[in-house]
Amino acid sequence: MENKIDEKNLKNWTIADDMYVLHEIVYRCRYVKDIERSNNLDFMESKSEFITRVAQEIGVHENSLQMRIKNQLAFLTEEKEGLKNYAFNTELAVKKYLRKYSKMKLYMFIKSII
Repeated sequence: MENKIDEKNLKNWTIADDMYVLHEIVYRCRYVKDIERSNNLDFMESKSEFITRVAQEIGVHENSLQMRIKNQLAFLTEEKEGLKNYAFNTELAVKKYLRKYSKMKLYMFIKSII
């Protein structure tokens, strides 16, 4: 069975989508840290559960979300890692998060997901 891309259902990513993804990544990383401290790992969301949940919440395929996260990583690392050719909205979203978090901290958050 051949998988065809339905172009009518392709998502046009917005800066709000990129911001939401970064928000969820940061929240997950901070939440996981708290859970690990309490030794109650039953409540921890796996990486695949995270990707599935966030993809559903913004209405994209999981692969699309993973690619966008890798685009965010590419911008953050000046294209040394991740997927190059990131969108302008991705650049804007990462720059906004760099106002609050250091480059290294944001890098660690994003790397924890991929």
